[in-house]
Amino acid sequence: MAKVGRKTKPYRTSWGETIDGLYRLPDKRWRITETGQRFTQPDERLAVLHFRQLERSKARHAVKLSVPLASPDAMTVYRTLADAGESFTIRGTEPGEVSAISKMVPEPMLWAWFRQQMIERPKYAAQQTGIEQLGYLADLPKPTPSPTLDEVGNLYFDRAKITDHWRTKSRLFWEEFSDSVDVRTLREVTQEKVADYKADVLEAPPSPTYVKHRFGQVKTIIAYSKEWGKWAEDRTRVLAYCSILKPPESASLDPQPIDRSHFHAVLAAADDKMQAILLLALNACMYGSEVADLKWADLNLDTGVVIADRGKTKVPRVAVLWPRTVDALRKLPHVTDSIFLTDATKMPHNANTIGKVFRRLRTAADVPDAVKFMQIRDGAYTAACEGKAVQYQHAIILSGQRVPGCSDMYVKRRPSIVADACAAVEAAYFG
Repeated sequence: MAKVGRKTKPYRTSWGETIDGLYRLPDKRWRITETGQRFTQPDERLAVLHFRQLERSKARHAVKLSVPLASPDAMTVYRTLADAGESFTIRGTEPGEVSAISKMVPEPMLWAWFRQQMIERPKYAAQQTGIEQLGYLADLPKPTPSPTLDEVGNLYFDRAKITDHWRTKSRLFWEEFSDSVDVRTLREVTQEKVADYKADVLEAPPSPTYVKHRFGQVKTIIAYSKEWGKWAEDRTRVLAYCSILKPPESASLDPQPIDRSHFHAVLAAADDKMQAILLLALNACMYGSEVADLKWADLNLDTGVVIADRGKTKVPRVAVLWPRTVDALRKLPHVTDSIFLTDATKMPHNANTIGKVFRRLRTAADVPDAVKFMQIRDGAYTAACEGKAVQYQHAIILSGQRVPGCSDMYVKRRPSIVADACAAVEAAYFG
């Protein structure tokens, strides 16, 4: 039995394509794996072209070439076929009228001819195909590798003269942008992905400062590479896409509580994880970013309470959990300290990723696009304030705000203080 050697690896081109069946020998010649045929071709692209032509010839692919006699190429084709002793057909639309020369031509021959035309007569090839860009192929620069989003960010974080505090903030803003566009390199960023990022940010709390900082810093980080002469083409294109990142002029003073029917429609369309997020946001009167920041240590599912610090105000957040919220949370795996992880990366959710999932649910539930995640907090706060037995201060405490005339240095915020407010929210949306 003949000895079987190791299988030859496919050839990997310098531009990243894998060519199965072609191998480059140590002496720089080429070998076709199936037949063992060897040939010499210094130009890598021409070698790949030659290999593909041989493969097409083996498959006996052919195309019908028809050249109108009115074409400048008609006589050239006629003489070429006649001199080569090739058979061809002259056909006409009317008896006695000759309109074209037709010939069945092997496909490799046709591609080789087209390649020759592109090299020798690019402008003419562009005119004949109606593809103007073909006439300028010789002028195109060789593509350069695109930087990763991590490289773009790190250039700014490592070299920009900013405070440590602003550097930390900038990292957060850039991570949110990277999570939202969900691509690896700057060249992969599209106008649609930037628009999605804009929607993610605008779904967050309606603060012009919140939006202004994020939009401005994302553009600053991308533009910073100009100071070091890097990535000009990709930078210019993506900055043009980012021209739509404009913060609102002022904060809206018109809260929009989510409609009960809309909340239930989205809740019904959600999976276990998103149901827990929705219920917790409504139950504890939280924005998406606040729900995402919660840790398992902030919850006590046995007693059904939340006790956590609110990052912006440093005021403790407290809430009494409804049984339905506790049940939803118990369905989730306890994998890390963070409660809610994304399905794709298994990293903790943030306001952007929660907003993205919410928009998909909104579409699936046939809920209007005007409905946003932040309206869940508006709904909870409004329902708490409207509760007949709820003191206004208790609604404020549930929302995580400071109470006028009440010093948090001396008054301990306990979940029991907001029990009536939480009950009023549940009655408004589930009663």
